[in-house]
Amino acid sequence: MSLTASIREQVRHRAQSACEFCGITEIDAGGMLTIDHFQPRTKAGSDTLEDLIYACNRLSQILAFLCSTVVSLLITTSLNTYS
Repeated sequence: MSLTASIREQVRHRAQSACEFCGITEIDAGGMLTIDHFQPRTKAGSDTLEDLIYACNRLSQILAFLCSTVVSLLITTSLNTYS
């Protein structure tokens, strides 16, 4: 993802330097958090401010796991439907 420094700072400012889901601050997390897409770009997400979230690493890992799990479930369901 190649976001401009301005977009990154706008997301960070909107979030008040804290995870937009769990509320952990940069100070408590030990550094800057990550900027992720709420709706993944592979699922029609975009680089607009509305689709970008400031998130802690723990949440980023959870979101990645959930996305991969949902995709696996969809594939399994699809394969079982046509079996």
